[in-house]
Amino acid sequence: MISRKAILAASLTGLALLFAPAFAGAAEAENCDTEPRPACFGIESVSASLSSSQEGVLPNQAGAHPDLSFAIVIKQDPSSPTNVFGLHDSYAATRNARFNLPPGLIGDPNAIGAVQQCSAQQLVSFQESGGGCPNGSQIGVSNITAFDLIAEFHEPVYMMKPPGGDVVARVGTIAGIFPTFIDFRVRAESDYGVTAEVVNAPAAARLVKIESTVWGVPAAPAHDSERCTPEEAFKGCTTSESRPPGGNILPFFTNPTRCGVPLEVGVNASSWVEPELDPEKEVRTDLGEITGCDKLPFGPAVEVLPTSHHTTSRRA
Repeated sequence: MISRKAILAASLTGLALLFAPAFAGAAEAENCDTEPRPACFGIESVSASLSSSQEGVLPNQAGAHPDLSFAIVIKQDPSSPTNVFGLHDSYAATRNARFNLPPGLIGDPNAIGAVQQCSAQQLVSFQESGGGCPNGSQIGVSNITAFDLIAEFHEPVYMMKPPGGDVVARVGTIAGIFPTFIDFRVRAESDYGVTAEVVNAPAAARLVKIESTVWGVPAAPAHDSERCTPEEAFKGCTTSESRPPGGNILPFFTNPTRCGVPLEVGVNASSWVEPELDPEKEVRTDLGEITGCDKLPFGPAVEVLPTSHHTTSRRA
């Protein structure tokens, strides 16, 4: 059987020409003079946005169910050699990346149902006959670039079975050849917002950039042609044949219902050399303001029932 690594090597030249320009700015990052060099590790840039796949619905509409996209680029060491994309290596191997989402932007991990959730064993068995995650467990897509992977991958993101504890939801993807997970927690000690964290990214891959989109309504027909399997994604798939996942079309993400308050996403990252997150290195980005609170559905109802159905009854 031809391995995933072997086919990656065969497509090296074309992929290098295709993706190198996208990272030119990051590769020219100013050098860091701090010693030891791993102390220079940090985030080069960050972005986050809301978008809507529902016709006529604005992504920042209060109570709407938008797609959430976020991306980070890790700082590169200009003194290191470049890879096939012209990218320098990071100052250290990325371990965790944390996204603090604004309060009120909430997710329902049960939207796709427990039956559709993917197990870790299913995720890693994508190359086996009958293996891989259920089609209905996909909740988004992710573009992953790492220094040692020699290719960028457009991978499906799946809702996983949560590991328990304070992790209320977990999503997973295949970063080239490495399983990678994003855990969701609730900040119960503060504002009850949601934190999404890339946990224990493979040190061997040396993550440089990750771009992920989590769908507001995973089972919506608008995403039926975005359901490439990991095996197809490895061969360059970005658009699949139509693959309806079945099940109920329920929302995963829901916008806050408080308008006029700026929404921010805070992003931080740590390395395998210095695994603890440094609060001073957190980078924040604007997600806009929620609008249309006056358009929220409100359907009050009053129901009155008599205590007796007998005429002239005077029961208290």
